[in-house]
Amino acid sequence: MRPQISLALLASVLLLACGDGLGPSVPRAIVITPEAPRVVVGQTAQLEATVVDGNGREIPGLDIEFESSLPTFITVSETGLLTSLGTVGTSMITATWGDLSGQVQAEVVPPPSVLLVRPESLELAPDEWRELVAWFIDENSEAVWTAEFRFQSDNPAVARVDAEGYVALVTGGTAGTATITVTSGERSVPIPVTVTQPE
Repeated sequence: MRPQISLALLASVLLLACGDGLGPSVPRAIVITPEAPRVVVGQTAQLEATVVDGNGREIPGLDIEFESSLPTFITVSETGLLTSLGTVGTSMITATWGDLSGQVQAEVVPPPSVLLVRPESLELAPDEWRELVAWFIDENSEAVWTAEFRFQSDNPAVARVDAEGYVALVTGGTAGTATITVTSGERSVPIPVTVTQPE
């Protein structure tokens, strides 16, 4: 006569063979979200970081440390709050717990529909000229290559600017200051110009 195995005993055997999932979880990785954070210039954004086990399950109650590769450009608090310090660019953010670490690249982007002009100021000596380069950025942080720009000097007796954004001194002019205003649509940016004379 073959022995009979109860359903309860069979279930217990299978549970022991597979593991009950109630034992201590072993940390395997750090997951950071969002994976590609973007922070608008001068604003903040929140990162979330969790330690997970080999099955991707979160292990709560672990203190994760954050670090920015460029803290003078973008900072990150102990809670994962990113703060832009006002410059467009990127910084690597590292989250660490014990020997585990994870990284994301945080990007600082311009605010929606912004006019950018570089350089932000000019200092010219006799016989010098410089070019102003302008970009118009839309609400998706993409450059609008069809945008038109207008350049105007408030003191053409000191510094003049042409339609392409080239700034030069007036021949025989004197030292002084001027402001070049760059306009595109309803946006405008003033660029201060200082003209110096040799001693």
